[in-house]
Amino acid sequence: MKNRFLLLMALAASVVSFSSCEKETEGKTNITYYPAYDFAYSDYVSLGGEFSPSFTAVCNGKDVTNEIEYEILDINDEPVESVDTENPGIYTISYRYVNEDDVEDITNRTVYVYNPDLDISLEGEYTIDFEKSIYERTDGDWTFTQAADNYGFSGKVSIKFTEILPGFYRCNDLLAKWYDQIRGYNDKYEGQYDFKANGIVYLDASGDIILLTSSVPAFGDALDYIENAHYNAATGDLTYFVSYAGGVVKMTIVAKRVQ
Repeated sequence: MKNRFLLLMALAASVVSFSSCEKETEGKTNITYYPAYDFAYSDYVSLGGEFSPSFTAVCNGKDVTNEIEYEILDINDEPVESVDTENPGIYTISYRYVNEDDVEDITNRTVYVYNPDLDISLEGEYTIDFEKSIYERTDGDWTFTQAADNYGFSGKVSIKFTEILPGFYRCNDLLAKWYDQIRGYNDKYEGQYDFKANGIVYLDASGDIILLTSSVPAFGDALDYIENAHYNAATGDLTYFVSYAGGVVKMTIVAKRVQ
């Protein structure tokens, strides 16, 4: 993991040096224009509602609506025919326009299908239970307490879920500060990189949690999956199993909502 991180940092440095030349302008007109969109729909659609990706677009005073191609992508970036308003979900509508200089412009817009009547909420801060949370090892599992002792970490850890819409939540670290604090990577690299696994999850009416998307910026990848994830609204208990780095990191997270 450490070697992979260092390699990614080297690659990132090399990319920066070329970023200013990303668009070729030699032989083009002096000014390149891009379309301005007027979207006739909201980013948020209620379950059972109607949705159409209607829009108009103007580029340098010219109506270019008919020159723009678009496609609808699901949460896995797979093309779909339409936004399914019968089930909660997240979609990306990607608009593509090629201007008179043959410069391509991509504009993306996110659409959420949500249940406005959902009466359960995951929003809040959760303290990790170090005795019940488990880090799986081939030579014998560790509790988070044992892991913290091994890595010289002392203190409490918490994660936070912030509501985007009813049912949709953004988490600041689905790896429960494993790299950021317990492993001490944030201090080791003086806060230069983000080792937290941020992500978006969906909470259904029963309290079951589904991972929609995630990323670990410092390593340039994402979680493998989350399963057996559940929130008990009556007790404030949160539990889930998370796999990362192709199963190299496997953990059961147990947490309690801070009242």
